[in-house]
Amino acid sequence: MGKYWARIERALLAGAVLILVGCVAWGALMLIADVAVFFVGAADVCTNVPKNDFSRSGVE
Repeated sequence: MGKYWARIERALLAGAVLILVGCVAWGALMLIADVAVFFVGAADVCTNVPKNDFSRSGVE
């Protein structure tokens, strides 16, 4: 019976480690994507600055 419980314990530990590694990897991926979106958005804003003149917006 001891071998059986050791097997279950090892399987649970392996599952916990797998979940932890997956969460860390997912977090890193989201962080990279967030930084990429920020830089793409910032680049988009920088390229749109010259177009933001008030002649077409109706502001006198």
